[in-house]
Amino acid sequence: MQRLNRVQPSFSELHNSVPEFHNIIAEFNNHCVAPIFEYLPTDLRSGLSDRDKSILDGFQQSFAHFLDDYTEFAKGLAESRPALERLPYYLPRPKPL
Repeated sequence: MQRLNRVQPSFSELHNSVPEFHNIIAEFNNHCVAPIFEYLPTDLRSGLSDRDKSILDGFQQSFAHFLDDYTEFAKGLAESRPALERLPYYLPRPKPL
């Protein structure tokens, strides 16, 4: 939000930038986060030490908080003007180990 206020992009730049950023987050979630938290094979999951699980759970919580903050920002932006109402703002949250 600070960058948007500082740079003052045109409406069309904003309209294009938000979906691009949303896509970056979604791809990071789909290709980096979900494989660990959603699809990690049982034998690998059971082989994790308590320290490893703690670190991963800490990351999952931080990432979920980031997603919550992003969702709140993007939803508010989408609701701020009728022309932005179709901007994406929801992303699934990774489940803890």
